[in-house]
Amino acid sequence: MCVFLASDERLDVLTIAAPDSYPPLTAAHQTKLKQLTLLSLALQQRSLPYAQLTEVLQVESIRDLENIIIDSIYAGLLGGKMHHHEQVLHVDWVSSRDLARDDLVKIQASLNNWSTNTQNILAALDEQIARVRGQNLAEAEQNATYQKQLDQAFGHARDEQAARRSQKAKAGAKSYGGGDWEDDDFDHHMASERM
Repeated sequence: MCVFLASDERLDVLTIAAPDSYPPLTAAHQTKLKQLTLLSLALQQRSLPYAQLTEVLQVESIRDLENIIIDSIYAGLLGGKMHHHEQVLHVDWVSSRDLARDDLVKIQASLNNWSTNTQNILAALDEQIARVRGQNLAEAEQNATYQKQLDQAFGHARDEQAARRSQKAKAGAKSYGGGDWEDDDFDHHMASERM
């Protein structure tokens, strides 16, 4: 009888056509069945409105409903938060129960869905990692090419400067090109460009 009651989403079994064929339920039995029913509902939904719970659990007041929820939380059957003003129970986790064959099919479908989503997320992350690595590699190559060109330009400028100094030394001239730039000015300019 308990298996039948626990697998049912409603407590209609308490008002069956032939109640004499079953042993009478004590208040403790009824509370336990209500907790098990709450557990079944919490496995299916993460937000349970009080209106739905009072109807399904056949309780007369919100206070009675909240007592069942609190007792279930303290018993370690589920974890969640009651929102009295919103009249809803938000479920964080639920203890496992004996599973029917239909439940196993649902769990397998949920696990397959989770596995597919996880694989899709991992594939998307791998694509992003590959793209970022490619961008970093291209940027590093671009920076290396730029640095090489810059070094070549500085080398060429130093060679020209050395050649001009050599010509000045031979000619005995102190200024370069009509006094536009002195050698020390050029060295200072090249040093600032490298920074």
